[in-house]
Amino acid sequence: MCDALAMVQIGKAVIGHAAQQDQANKTNARNAGARLQITNARDDKIRQQALKESQEKAALQQKKTDSSIEALELQAKASLSAGEAGVAGRVVDAIMTKYDRDRLTNNTNIDSDISNLALQGTFDRKGIESEAQSQINRYQPVQGPSVLPLVADIAMSKVEYDERQAEIV
Repeated sequence: MCDALAMVQIGKAVIGHAAQQDQANKTNARNAGARLQITNARDDKIRQQALKESQEKAALQQKKTDSSIEALELQAKASLSAGEAGVAGRVVDAIMTKYDRDRLTNNTNIDSDISNLALQGTFDRKGIESEAQSQINRYQPVQGPSVLPLVADIAMSKVEYDERQAEIV
């Protein structure tokens, strides 16, 4: 049977190992919680950004529709006014062409704004993703203690016990 000193040394080694393992488990639980919070925040930011982008696209699309309607109304008024005044020919055609050109230019600009908004949204989402991944990387699981030092401590306690027993005999 082992003497009390050997039992105490073995007990200390086992308790130390268990405490280190417990600390590693607590750290891993905290890190897992942090990763989950970061992931949820990332998802919320991406949804928020996508909603904002969608609303801005809808506003631009409405602006485009309003612009087209306004141009058609101006063309109709010009046509009606020219007809009432008895005017026809190149002047009326030039006015109609100008309204058409203004509408097309405005619509092209709005289409460009919509495309740029979509591209910016893609970059924003990639940035949000990268930022979140960087934060997640800081909270990776930690390795628990190796059992090898515990076994070595127990073996050393056994060797010391055997040496003390040899001295007694």
